[in-house]
Amino acid sequence: LRDKGYDEDFLVFDQTYARRAILWEWMRERGYDPEKLIVLEGDERSLPELREADRCVSGVCLREWLKHVREKESRIRTWEVETETWKLEVSEEGISSLIPDPETIADEELYEVALHVSKATGEPLPTTGKMILYDGRMGEPFDQPVTVGVINMMKLAHLVEDKVHARSTGPYSLVTQQPLGGKAQFGGQRFGEMEVWALEAYGAAHTLQEMLTVKSDDVMGRVKTYEAIVKG
Repeated sequence: LRDKGYDEDFLVFDQTYARRAILWEWMRERGYDPEKLIVLEGDERSLPELREADRCVSGVCLREWLKHVREKESRIRTWEVETETWKLEVSEEGISSLIPDPETIADEELYEVALHVSKATGEPLPTTGKMILYDGRMGEPFDQPVTVGVINMMKLAHLVEDKVHARSTGPYSLVTQQPLGGKAQFGGQRFGEMEVWALEAYGAAHTLQEMLTVKSDDVMGRVKTYEAIVKG
């Protein structure tokens, strides 16, 4: 976009501002105070105030969800009555009869009412972060609501291409005459106690002798082995 004359930073800011403006207007239209409920970056309110805002937002979500369920059920009921296929099993009046007017529900009872409606309708509560997903093959909903959202992942900077390493011959320690260790020193692989035990258990005597002599600190042995390989 930058090559075509657009300012990427401005576009991101414009999009973010538009989303926030829409959210604020939506809340005002429904009688909520966005200044009290919405928490943005750099908010300097204390932790108890932020917790109270979070509790209020949860209440707003539940009330709006109850309104949505009432409207959705009434639309379904109207359609089913018109087509003479009214088969709702909850009650003769339908699910909407179970839901009182969300505006009249006390804050203390709001969660219990919403939970009751959720169990009756199978609709997940909006505060759980879950949604009803459908099997793409059968078109049937999965038996449980599924968590949907953004995954924030911290990736460690460890790549195989930085770690893969092999050595045939290379530098040796002046003190022990054993191969150096580590990729940075072009070192060999350590053959420790447990690896020795494994070869002993397999009875691989010749391999074990080679590991502990010509591939380790037997200077004369490794020189003769190298000469035999080079000279054929």
